[in-house]
Order: sequence, then C-alpha cells, then structure tokens
Amino acid sequence: MTWSDFGHFSDDGREFIITRHDTPRPWHNYLVNDEYVANCTQAGTAHVFWQPRGEGLRANMLEDKDGSGGPRFVYIKDRDSSLHWTVTGAPDFPQMDAWRCRVGLGYQVNESSYQGIDSSWRVFVPQNNDPVELWTITVRNASDRPRQLSVLPYTEMHLTGGSTLMDFIAVVGGHYDPASQAVFGINTCVKFPPRFNAFLASDRAPERVTVSRDEFLGHYRGYDRPRALESDVDNRQAGTEWVGASLAHDITLQPGETFTLHCALGMVENVEEGRALIARYLQGDGVEQAFAQLQETTTAACDRLQVRTNDPQFDRWANVWLKHQLAFVARWGRVIGRGFRDILQDTFGHRLTDPAKSRACILEVFSKQFASGRCIRAWRLPNAQLDLQDYADSPSWMIMALAFYLKETGDFPLLDEQVSFLNSDDPYAPAQESASVWEHVVLAQRYLLADRGRHGLVRIRYGDWCDTMNGVGKGGEGESVMLSQQVAWGCQLLAELAQRLGHDAIAREMEQGREDLAQAINEQAWDGRWFVRAFDDEGIAVGSDTPPPQDNGEGRIFMNAQSWAVISGVADPERCDSAIEHAIKHCDTGYGMVLNWPAFTALRPRIGQMTAMSPGFYENASVYVHGNCFWVYALAASGRGNLAWKYLKDILPDSDNKPNTDTEPFVIPNYYIGPNVERRKQRNLFLSGWRTGSAAWFYMTVIEQIMGAEADYDGLRIVPRLPDGWTDVSITRPFRGDTYEIHYSGSGQVQSITLDGKPLDGNVVPVVGDGGTHHVEVQLA
Repeated sequence: MTWSDFGHFSDDGREFIITRHDTPRPWHNYLVNDEYVANCTQAGTAHVFWQPRGEGLRANMLEDKDGSGGPRFVYIKDRDSSLHWTVTGAPDFPQMDAWRCRVGLGYQVNESSYQGIDSSWRVFVPQNNDPVELWTITVRNASDRPRQLSVLPYTEMHLTGGSTLMDFIAVVGGHYDPASQAVFGINTCVKFPPRFNAFLASDRAPERVTVSRDEFLGHYRGYDRPRALESDVDNRQAGTEWVGASLAHDITLQPGETFTLHCALGMVENVEEGRALIARYLQGDGVEQAFAQLQETTTAACDRLQVRTNDPQFDRWANVWLKHQLAFVARWGRVIGRGFRDILQDTFGHRLTDPAKSRACILEVFSKQFASGRCIRAWRLPNAQLDLQDYADSPSWMIMALAFYLKETGDFPLLDEQVSFLNSDDPYAPAQESASVWEHVVLAQRYLLADRGRHGLVRIRYGDWCDTMNGVGKGGEGESVMLSQQVAWGCQLLAELAQRLGHDAIAREMEQGREDLAQAINEQAWDGRWFVRAFDDEGIAVGSDTPPPQDNGEGRIFMNAQSWAVISGVADPERCDSAIEHAIKHCDTGYGMVLNWPAFTALRPRIGQMTAMSPGFYENASVYVHGNCFWVYALAASGRGNLAWKYLKDILPDSDNKPNTDTEPFVIPNYYIGPNVERRKQRNLFLSGWRTGSAAWFYMTVIEQIMGAEADYDGLRIVPRLPDGWTDVSITRPFRGDTYEIHYSGSGQVQSITLDGKPLDGNVVPVVGDGGTHHVEVQLA
C-alpha cells in the first residue's frame, strides 16, 4: 500500500485529509507556538508539554511513551441506548459511517458520523504564546428523532518532567474549580518550578466531573469502556492519584440541531493564571478570534513566496508544506534541543520565508561560540544543559548562514552587532567577552583552518555532520574530507564578503586557505573514481574503494564527500562527473541515495558508532534525507536540473516509489530505511518526521537552484535549472522589500532578461527598492 491509500491533499493543497484511521503507524501533527507543543496523532492522542521560551525543565501535560500519543478523547454517549463512542473512534475504532482527520497548518479537525450523530473535534494552539490549546467540539443530530446525549472531553494530566526522588503519585492531585468551570491538576513537588499545573475547562458548566483517572476509568478497564460512561461518575477532588480530567455535558438535540462546546486545555503556574487564560478564550468569541489569527498567519506565510509550474506536487511542497515545516523547526529546532549546526542550517530556508526569524537565530547561535573559535554542539535541552562535545563542524556553518542571510536581506548592520562568547572557564557562568558578528565569523573560519592534520585536511575531533562518525578522530589526528570541503566553501564565501567590505587582507587569507584545502583534497582524498570520506587517526582512508581488511569490504563510498566536492567547487569537472557517476552507481536505491555503500555489518572502532547501527538505519546506509538534500543541491548547482528533479521527487514522502511506507505524506522525514534491510519489505519505516534539517536545504534548493531565483549581494541572480518539459514557469519572489514576478518562457539556458519591459545586461536583476511589484521576463533557449 502507498500513502494515497490512507488519504489525499485538499484541492488547495493546504490540508491533508486522512481517510482511514489505521495508518501504518500514528501520523503526527505538531500544533505549536513558541512555548507550548501539542504533538497530535490522527486518533487525537498527543504528547503535550510547556517549556517557556524553550528553557529549563519541560513540563509534560501528557507523556507519549511509544509514539502513539497520551490518552485524550472526546466521548459521546447515547443516554437512551447507553452506547458510547469517541469522535475519533479511538481506542477501539468501531465501523463508522464516515471518518476523516483533516491535518491543517497549525490545526487538526477530526470528523465522524456514527449512530446518526455527526461530530467534529477541532484542536489548535493560539499564536500569542499562551500555554494553551483550544478545542471546539460540535455534535449534530443527523437522525430523524430527538437524541439524549452526553458529551465528555477527557484528558489525563501526567505533570511530569523531572525526578521527584519519591513516588511520583505522592505529589500529584487536583480539584474542580466551579468559578472557571475547570479541572485543575496540581504537582506539589518542591523540586519542580511552579508551572507543573494544568487545567481543562469548558465554556458551559458541566453536569458531572472527574478529576481522578481511576474514578473515570475504574479498575481493570481500558479507555474503550470507562466506568464514567456507564455510571455517571461525579468526582471533583483527587489527591495522591493520577489525574484524569473529564467534563460531562448532557444535551438534548432535535433532528438537524447542532451543539457546540469550546474547551481550553493548558498549563500554568497557579490557579489564578489558569482562570485568566480560561476567561480570555472561553468568554465571548475568544476561540474563533484566535483561530482566525492562526489562519491569517499561515495564509500570509503560504502567499509570501509562490511558484507555479506544471507539476502540482512540486508546487504544493514549495508553496505550502515546506514553509510550514520550516516555521516549526524555526521555533522548536529538533524539539529535544537546539543544535548549533541545526539552527544555522534552518536559517538557510527561513531567511526566504521569515528573514527576521533568521536574523534572531543567527545571533542566538553565534553566542554559543568560545573566544577560541570553537563552538558547542547543542543547548536548550530539557534540563538546560549545554552539549560541549567537540563536534568539529559547528563553526563551519556560521559563514554559510551569514552569507546567505546577507545576500537575501542586505542587512549589513548585523555585522557590527556585538555578541557575547561563552565563558571559557565556566560556560554556564556569565559571559566576560564579546565581539562583533563579523569578528565571530572570521574567528570561526580561522579556527578551522588552524586545526589541520597530516594530510592538510581539517581534523574531525569528536565528529562532523555525521554525529556517529565518532571513532575517526578519537585520538585527535583523524581528518574529515567532507568538513574540509565545507571549510573550503566557507573560505570562498568569507573572501567574497571580505572583498565587498574592503577587508582585503582577510579576503586574501581566505582565498589562500581555500586554495590550500582544495589542493590537499585533490591530492590526498581522490581515490581514483571518487573522493574518500575521511582519514582515521592512523591516516587510513574511510570510504575508499580499497578499504583495509578489518572493514570487510564495507563502507567503500560515501555520498556526502561527492556532494560536497561539487558544492564547494574544489573538484574539476572531470572529477565531478566521475564522483557523481559512481555515487549513482553504488548508492541509488530508487527512492533516494544511501549515505554509504556497502552498509556496515559490525562495529569498526576506527570509524565509530555508525558502524554498529543496524544496516540501513540512521547514518549506516540509510536514505538519510538531509544528506540527499546536499546531493540534490549539488546536482542543481552544477546545472544537472533533470537529475536534481529526479532525486528530489525520489525522496518526497508523497511520491509513489516507496511501497509500504509509513511516513506522513505531508512532512519531510529524517530518513528512510536502506534497501538491504529485510524489514523494509514489510514497512518502509522512517523516523523523526518534522524534526530534520532537510526542510531548509530542500526549500533553498527548490527556490534558488531549481527555480533559479538566487539571492546575491547585488540582486537576484537568475540561473534556472528547470527539468525538461517545464516551459511555462513562474515564481513570485519577495526580495528586500520588493516583489518580483519572474516568468520563464522556453527551455534551456538564459538568453535574455527584461525588468519591467527593459532589457538587462547579464543575469542579475538589480534591487529596485521602491517596495513595489516588478515583472521579470526570462527567455530560455
């Protein structure tokens, strides 16, 4: 079965409509603002937490142990027959007359028809950063007789997030608050900050309430037949027991009549804050106003930059879903923390959709550098710790993010802003030194150039982009070819910027650094048909066609070293052709490129943890989508438009080349399992949807390398690499306050460009700067 057996995109492409509840695994939809996250499944279950500004202990409203979501449901009971069910059908999923789940941009709507009752449950998180989600439940009598019903929204409140050093249940309880028509769950542990409190409220007074999970469910029962649905339990206090909050509303509906209930679910520091939030949203039309604001925000994001081609799949991803995923990662990174390289690469994409967010992220990340030039791996983990492991690639992404941002915005005053360094004596202590953004990025590049090994290549230390290649440099002498290629490109970008700023000495320094690295890469890392990936502490190559005996013929070629040879420009055309040809020969699966071939089948200590992973998983010969985005960028940037489009389509989750896939069709995943895994024949399993750096590279490649509207310091450089058959293509491109309507006619190379009817010399559209809309006609032949 393929993804289309379980649903389809709406006509406007802005919803994915799941039409079967039994997706291959739970499909997730992140509903977020900057502080609150509700990660919902199509069954309505969820992982919910509050983490103010991403810092400190994370307060879990509802835990998710296995990806199935924590328990929360909207129950409906026919009081005449005593039959009951839920809006989503979960957990037992009876055969319903109609069922669907509409996955929207920041919201989710479950709809069903059963026993002559139509019902829906809309969930969203308001965008003003209140730690709350809003539910709208509608119940319609579609039968021809009056119906006596009960409607019960239910959620558990786990209130976890740290160690209590005691039985957790000893500090958890709750009560019903008549003043706000809400159940409050309370965690009294003195080791926790006060925000470990939650509420569930409705906009009408309930007839019955439960606060205790055990009172709601009863013993020896599941969520399919809770005691409260059979015997009208009314329990308004809970102490030292798990909180299970429900609000029972008894209603009578005539034929065709509809009942609507608004609910608020959130986390607060105290009851008074909860009452204020409840009043804000549940009095008047607060819920609908918040939903209108959400829709206004997402519509503006979708409309900001639009492409129009003859391929609906391409347009849908470029105009809707990549932007939505980028907005999520801009806010929450990888959820478990904010990675140095991760956040900088995310700016590659959202500089195009939200330049102000990109600017803020650059300043945030640059502050995680030491005055020596070294940078940390990650921060903002749930326990607020810094990840100080010496991943050598972190500084290399700084110039890329900065150059891309400056080319997009022309915001050169950013270079003079002062940014602190981490305290070298104690990184948790207040900063004692600072420097300008410009000084930070020069320092980073010099640090990398100074840390080279016996082959003249940059040392890998604990690892590079591949986190699990952590054995190569364990002794301090291993070198990374991929990182050296990245640093070479960084030198080129920094030299270009330095020349523009009049820093001629730095420009010459970087040009020399690039030349030295390019020479070392070509002399030391060329294996005859492709580039090796690294050299270990003993100077033995990783990713060679002639691996040492202990590697058992495995890991002979690594895709990333070929991609970055092209991106960085260190390889001549003949070597680029050869590297690409052999990467395709050995790594192409038909649904993307594996990171390395053949897969490792046993631990190779000289390489690291990746070799101990199951073949086809994570960095060990999986179709790792982030690495595939490097590959597609390299193909497009080198003028191979047809190949770029082929491999871009291969890795899209809604392409039909992945039978038995279990990934959500509306988000770019982290990876697909490699083809040598027997289990893939049953399920093309993937992991970590949403939380990936792939989206930014994907989007940047689509807009700048395939559509060819590439930001440069002097304007938009027009270099399309359109696949064959795309002969009438356009893009609406915001750029430095103006909007450029770019239309391509014909196919092939750029022959002529006009701006507002006037011919241009060359292929750079200058910045008009009047805030208006301007028309660019590009003739290809």
